[in-house]
Amino acid sequence: MQRANYEGQRSFNNDRVWSINRNFYLGAQRYAYSHWTGDISSGFTSMQEQRIRMISSIALGSSWWSMDIGGFNGTPSYENYYRWIQFGAFVPVFRVHGTFNEEREPWNYGAQAEEIAKQAIIQRYKLMPYIYSMARENYEKGTPLVRPMFFEFPGDKSASEKYDEWMFGSSILVRPVVESGLKSAGVYFPEGTWIDYVTGKTYIGPKSVGVITYTDRIPMYVKGGSVIPEQPAGLFTDDPASSGILYVNSYSGGAGSIILYEDDGKSYDYESGIFRKTLIQNSNDAQKQSAEVIISAPEGNYEVQERDYIVKFNFEQAIPDSVKVNGELIAQTDEEELLNESITGWGYSSEGKTCYV
Repeated sequence: MQRANYEGQRSFNNDRVWSINRNFYLGAQRYAYSHWTGDISSGFTSMQEQRIRMISSIALGSSWWSMDIGGFNGTPSYENYYRWIQFGAFVPVFRVHGTFNEEREPWNYGAQAEEIAKQAIIQRYKLMPYIYSMARENYEKGTPLVRPMFFEFPGDKSASEKYDEWMFGSSILVRPVVESGLKSAGVYFPEGTWIDYVTGKTYIGPKSVGVITYTDRIPMYVKGGSVIPEQPAGLFTDDPASSGILYVNSYSGGAGSIILYEDDGKSYDYESGIFRKTLIQNSNDAQKQSAEVIISAPEGNYEVQERDYIVKFNFEQAIPDSVKVNGELIAQTDEEELLNESITGWGYSSEGKTCYV
């Protein structure tokens, strides 16, 4: 059925095919196939069950998995709703749904739930360059966006048995809160350095840690040495307001890289080489107290809007002694001016322990 849909539409125009299906069969991934778990119920128990369904489905090759956020049958409480939106922001396909007369827009669940849901949606949009780059990796290698812990840490038995946390792409570990009234949660960190995405607090694995579960976010940690591209949150995925700046987040604790992938997001022109790849490398030296990001010249024929790169170095050391761009010393600049003007300079936020270049 899906092959007929895929080949039929492709014979008609050059628009990308996409469909969402209740079941998954091996080989279906060849036909622009997305998968959801059927008419589930509202409530925390139903939401909790979706985690192992997702991990199991992805392990079988169903990379583009989703669920009816909020539950199809029933009416979620305001807490169940915003926790489900937070959970959904870190699954492959982010979508809400409900049966007839069930409203699923955030403003139907009160001011607090609306604001918390809004922040989760904004977070998803900010991460779109990272998500899309992981989608390309899935296209080339079959590696899913959501990665069960045993995919990334096969030799770690403690990690391999986890289904309440997972890797979101190559660099982000998440542990959604799916329990009502939960004040703290256990998070297992595999070997290496892990940095709290919001606070910058560092954890060294392997070990389990109890963390506070704030209402307005889920526990989210970046693997040490990672480099994560982000954009300003727009009203939709290719909102022109999002394309004038690319934030490049550099994290201490090792070295890493990402290939930023871009294309038109709509057609199959990428099959003819109309795309753009940019290698971004990150490294840091704790002894020398130095950090470096290298943005290589892009490869490919796809042209993007002219933009500013703002590199955000996240570290716990004091304000930098000096900053260079292309080997040349640059001057310290007012942080607000730096973030809002097309200038070359650097600024430092003591609150976030972040150096902006």
